[in-house]
Amino acid sequence: MAAVCLMLLAGRPAAAQSSCPSSVFPIGLDEAITVSTTSIGFTAATIANNGNPAVRADCSIATDNIRYRVTGAAPSATVGVLVLASAGQFTVCGEQIVKQIRFIRQTADAALYCSYYSRSP
Repeated sequence: MAAVCLMLLAGRPAAAQSSCPSSVFPIGLDEAITVSTTSIGFTAATIANNGNPAVRADCSIATDNIRYRVTGAAPSATVGVLVLASAGQFTVCGEQIVKQIRFIRQTADAALYCSYYSRSP
């Protein structure tokens, strides 16, 4: 089973079944994501990383609150786990979760900036 972890960097887990891998390597790719009224995930080509997939994403959030679902199903403004813009940063862990997570804004468009990491350089 894939490791699953979404942590607020303030140290309080938002949802966790196991911890993030401790030995990860930056894949040298990151992206800015506008989270709006249609659910969105990480860009597939970016996280696929030419066969060395991302297993962790470190993200900062600005502008407004977002909601997420890790099942691949679309969240809505009222359904999904809430991440407050005031949290500042969060981490998504596990290859499957990085592939499946979907975000949506709560009230106004939000900005995410994410950096990705893999298990090998």
